[in-house]
Amino acid sequence: MYGNCPRYSRLLPESAEDGEQGVTNMKRFLYLAGTIAITFAAVAGADTQPSLLGAACDSPVTEVSNNGLDDDGDGLIDCLDTDWSADGVEFVCSPSGSYAPACQPLLDDPAKIKFKADPRLDSLNLAARVLPTTAVDILSEGVEFKISNINGWIYSEIVLGSSFLSNTRGNKWKYKMKKNGTPQIFNVNIKQKFDKVFQADSFIVKIKLEGDLSNADPDDPINELNSLYDLDDMYMQVTLGDDVFFLDTTWERKKYGWYLSDKYMSTL
Repeated sequence: MYGNCPRYSRLLPESAEDGEQGVTNMKRFLYLAGTIAITFAAVAGADTQPSLLGAACDSPVTEVSNNGLDDDGDGLIDCLDTDWSADGVEFVCSPSGSYAPACQPLLDDPAKIKFKADPRLDSLNLAARVLPTTAVDILSEGVEFKISNINGWIYSEIVLGSSFLSNTRGNKWKYKMKKNGTPQIFNVNIKQKFDKVFQADSFIVKIKLEGDLSNADPDDPINELNSLYDLDDMYMQVTLGDDVFFLDTTWERKKYGWYLSDKYMSTL
């Protein structure tokens, strides 16, 4: 069915010898199709269905969607837990006893991690597109970014809404700090743009940061017991307002560090 589609054919096994990698790629493809379908349904119905956001609910889940912990002990953290990302789920009865939006996928997400010799800091650049299912107010809510792997969190930071500047039209926001040799997100650019496919507003989010990213560095002594196949599977999470967006996928090893293309995500 997808054999002639360049974007998706990369996810499918090419031969019987592909073995476990072929199975892994197939799982990623099925996951991708499911999460994009959920996003489409949620965004398409946002103007026609009453929002459950904040309403009281019974039977709250125990998993928290953005704390980096496996709260319910099922081996899955945050948005990787099907409590927050199961097929057809638009709102989840959160641990607080009120409804919150289900997790959505990060789209169009080229990213790069560069490792640098001490005392220089490592760096990460990300460009992603997200489709919120609830209202977003950058100036009051800000942005949260996290990335982790088998070692735990690689980097995590919140940029407060009060730190952003907006243009006069209110569809572009910018945060910029001078690099000073300390770990920090030093540049964030966000642009609101109408998505013709989903017929809804999307947000282009670009993040640049510097910090100690050694938890992802194969050449760092702390990783001598981890293979590349342990370190290359990374989980990213971006939070805008009440919406949490995530991607768990394999990065490509480069001489300078790691690279992530948009090969696992589609612009439809």
